[in-house]
Amino acid sequence: MQVSPVLKMVVTTVCSNYFLNGSKMEVPEGEPDPGCVLRIPKLMEGKTIRIGTLENPPLTLTNKTDGTLIGQGVIFEIVDILQHKLGFNYEVVKPEANVLGDENHGIIGLVHKKQVDLAVGYLPQFSQHAKLVQHSESLAEAPWVFLMKRPLVSASGTGLLAPFDATVWYLVLASVVLMGPAIYLIILVRVRLCAGSERLTRIFPLSSCVWFVYGALMKQGSTLMPVTDSSRMLFATWWIFITLLTSFYTANLTAFLTLSRFTLQITNLKDIATKKAHWAAQKGSAMEYLVYNNDEYSFLNQSLQAGFGQFVDISDADMLLRIRKDDLVYLREKQHVEHTMFRDYLEKTRNPKVEEKDRCTFVMTKQPFLHLPISFYYPLNSSLAHIFDPLLKALVETGIVRHLLRKDLPQIEICPLDLGSKERQLRNSDLYMTYMIVVTGFCAATVAFFGEILTRQVKRCIAEAELQTGPSASYPDDWKNVKAHANRMP
Repeated sequence: MQVSPVLKMVVTTVCSNYFLNGSKMEVPEGEPDPGCVLRIPKLMEGKTIRIGTLENPPLTLTNKTDGTLIGQGVIFEIVDILQHKLGFNYEVVKPEANVLGDENHGIIGLVHKKQVDLAVGYLPQFSQHAKLVQHSESLAEAPWVFLMKRPLVSASGTGLLAPFDATVWYLVLASVVLMGPAIYLIILVRVRLCAGSERLTRIFPLSSCVWFVYGALMKQGSTLMPVTDSSRMLFATWWIFITLLTSFYTANLTAFLTLSRFTLQITNLKDIATKKAHWAAQKGSAMEYLVYNNDEYSFLNQSLQAGFGQFVDISDADMLLRIRKDDLVYLREKQHVEHTMFRDYLEKTRNPKVEEKDRCTFVMTKQPFLHLPISFYYPLNSSLAHIFDPLLKALVETGIVRHLLRKDLPQIEICPLDLGSKERQLRNSDLYMTYMIVVTGFCAATVAFFGEILTRQVKRCIAEAELQTGPSASYPDDWKNVKAHANRMP
């Protein structure tokens, strides 16, 4: 039976289970034939909207095909889901300047002037923009982190001071200073209480007690022979304390010198200002807006005016070169930083000339210094908000947005700050404190040596001056004895 073209058109238009050529979709074996499944028209079918976006790969990027901009990236995958659900078509528009902008330029300018129906991207929500654009349902939260060159030296210290923090060192120093006098005082109390006993009233000099404390710290023996239980308990307590302390110190020193564990010099925004670090951020980003318009970031504005900061518009590859060459601290969204680090790691891994220890050149801070909600932008009083927001909310609540944002990233952390059990060779910088101790010791000994010579000469001059002013001629034997005594003075 011949079917007329008009009937084919009607069937394919009304029935969703018929192809454009009028043929029916095959029904799986064992299932009943549903007949004609009525097509439900999509809400925005046949409509074309203009979508504005910024270049922020890999989240949003555009390619021109046959003179038409084609949107790509994770954000446009979300747009494609909306398109499939609502049936609209869209055109991609980019602002002249790749910045957030204001009411006159940038992506905000396009939306505010209603030159586009929707702006998509990793766009931050600011309450100050409520008079210019209408924010969509929040898609996610964008944490901001620091990207910097992996340090060669840990901020917690290296060499001999690394195993303990400052508090422990202060307590150790206090115990060394106070333990000698404490032992001496307890011995004096015992002597007073045991008066009359020649054996129990033996006193160790204060200098001997102090030297015992120092000698035990250096793992040296002692000539002191305590004869009472109280003295023996004091000496044993100090020896046990020093044994445990040196054991912990030796174990931690080995770990600090051989494992690639670091802490960073810069962990928050205040560190940038106080340590006068050179930093950079993306031009036209949310960070630039905060620096210029938020009083809480005035210290960054001052750092910027002093020449320590800059806003740049360069590629990620060029930015990594700047970070490595100029030791810059790069402020960017964690999502973007992770993609940048992952691409850099893959490139170095595929290059056989790059050794494994050189693949993780960069590191980012674990704790974000800023959290900003991201969304799409509508023109004020846009009717699209009532259509798109319920769908965007559903995508967020079902975890689809989170999955899309993470789908191209590995499950494990990329180039973590602590490289785990990977050992490293000792560098000359690790022995810096050792060199300083040796040099300081030699310098102190030299100063003491010349001080002894100077003291001896001064005493000799004083003795000779006293003899010259006295009746030296009447007592020649006394003169010889005094001069001989002056020569024997240290």
